[in-house]
Amino acid sequence: MLEMELPVLQPDHHRPTVYWYTTYRCNLACKHCSVHSSPYVDTAGDLSPEEALRAIDNIAQLRPGTVILTGGDPFTRPDALAIQQKLFDLRIRTGIETNAILIDREVARFLRRNADAGAQIALGISVDGGSAETHDFQRGPGAFAGMLRGVEAVVAEGLPVQFSSIVNRVNIDTIPDLFVLARQYKAWLLTFGFVNPIGRALEYLDDLQLTPELLERALETILDSMDRYPEVYTVIKIPPALIPPRFYPRVKRHLDQASGERFDLSTSCNFPLFGILPDGSITVCSVTRTKLKAYFGNVKSDSLVDVWRRQRFEAMRQAYLEADWLTGICGDCIFKKACKGSCRAWAYAEYGEFSGPHPLCRALEENGLFPQIYRLSYRDRLLASVRAGGGAT
Repeated sequence: MLEMELPVLQPDHHRPTVYWYTTYRCNLACKHCSVHSSPYVDTAGDLSPEEALRAIDNIAQLRPGTVILTGGDPFTRPDALAIQQKLFDLRIRTGIETNAILIDREVARFLRRNADAGAQIALGISVDGGSAETHDFQRGPGAFAGMLRGVEAVVAEGLPVQFSSIVNRVNIDTIPDLFVLARQYKAWLLTFGFVNPIGRALEYLDDLQLTPELLERALETILDSMDRYPEVYTVIKIPPALIPPRFYPRVKRHLDQASGERFDLSTSCNFPLFGILPDGSITVCSVTRTKLKAYFGNVKSDSLVDVWRRQRFEAMRQAYLEADWLTGICGDCIFKKACKGSCRAWAYAEYGEFSGPHPLCRALEENGLFPQIYRLSYRDRLLASVRAGGGAT
């Protein structure tokens, strides 16, 4: 069965991920940005440098698996390096999501020194087009050149980089060029996501949104490029039910050949995680920031450990792993044990429940496009019909 062809997360002792939006300020205003970041965002309510450092002490007590610094662009904060330094000093694994424009040789040397001292640093750089034209269309004039300068500064210091790309209708044809860039700069990982109709992307749907036909074309281009550049470790972030059935033989072949070392499918984050917003508010993710029921306090006054226990997040983790709580089309999907419903924060933002269906999968169902072969109910009817000696209904 198809559901057995994807890796399934097993029960574990969950070390939460902290996703820290240190600021919504950014030197760019990308068309797909889910939080409306820009150079003009008011930062008056952001944590002060002193509050940010105290927040790290709060975070450290939680013993997180990883702290991911994001935004906006975390390097726009004047105290960005001080925040990173304290995380490094506490030996907290740190991911940094950036457009790389503000990374120069001095910043690269700072990261190199800390890596040499034992800090675990994962530098994720957004590359949303394999050409200046497509990258800048999404991110603004000069963004591609600025990104490359930052990448070259980091690579010159011998640090590994990860490239992350959001595929949209404009940049599909440059996907092979992204593999070339990943190979050229020895990126240890190339991750593909797909533009979602949230945040600022809602204003640019005509420019960005993928139709089902364009999504198929994008997937085919990625898989073709993986065949051509097998040395590039590739991750596709997508609910598996959005992958048309005809692609699964190729996907399975790559999974079997890679054994989790050169290719993977990623459906969700390390749920439940802590989303810390620029003002210190504690939620699950920035996607849920307007939902009062997903507001759990503030790092300035509330212990993350206490919030974790009070909200019974370990129980939520268990429900997430078992996936039996999923409702709607996700509850009837053969991939639910592997996918877990993909982005639970987006489901909560849309339907008010972490167990709700994934919005894109629900949209497929509502438009009659969800493949019947991916339904548990269809499989059960088929098996019952075979046992009874009849045909499928």
